[in-house]
Amino acid sequence: MDARHELVDLDDDALGAARCRGDEVVGSAECREPGAIHGRNGGGHDVPEPARGPEGYPSAGRSGILRCMSGRAADWFRQAEADLAHARRALKDGDHEWACFAAQQAAEKAAKAAHAAIGQEAWGHVVTELLDALRAQEPGIDETLLDRARALDKLYIPTRYPNSLASGAPTDFYTRPEAERAIADAEAVLAVCRRVLSRP
Repeated sequence: MDARHELVDLDDDALGAARCRGDEVVGSAECREPGAIHGRNGGGHDVPEPARGPEGYPSAGRSGILRCMSGRAADWFRQAEADLAHARRALKDGDHEWACFAAQQAAEKAAKAAHAAIGQEAWGHVVTELLDALRAQEPGIDETLLDRARALDKLYIPTRYPNSLASGAPTDFYTRPEAERAIADAEAVLAVCRRVLSRP
């Protein structure tokens, strides 16, 4: 199995932790030069050669995944389930913007659990990218599921910050049907990621 994937939010702290653990950074969203290729990701797409900092390590780019052995898959998935339960409670309480955000968080953490289950550690908040990097390992990640992920990705910031809206507060704008859809989308993501974790 080729564990090299498109990267997701590798910041300076993550790079430092990776160096301390001796993990290999296998890609970056930034290219050292146009057309430079650093292998292919699990979906068969070219991955750019990472831009290098002064010490020769990849510089912090927009996204990243580390190839490493991680035993935290169950922890990530348990938190995903807890976030989904929180989304359902928020829906019941009428806190629709929080239900939407918690649903996005549940899907993000479930995807990170799936990466951990196959020996990778992922950073970032874009559920679509996290799932797309798993397509070679899980045939259930199809365009329909990625569309669900895209809908969830739109909920990451606007559900929390008034300055993401022209006026008003997020609590003024999100509706029960939107929260119900977000929860259903997250449930679909968790179902697919659960299959990855259940493999021997």
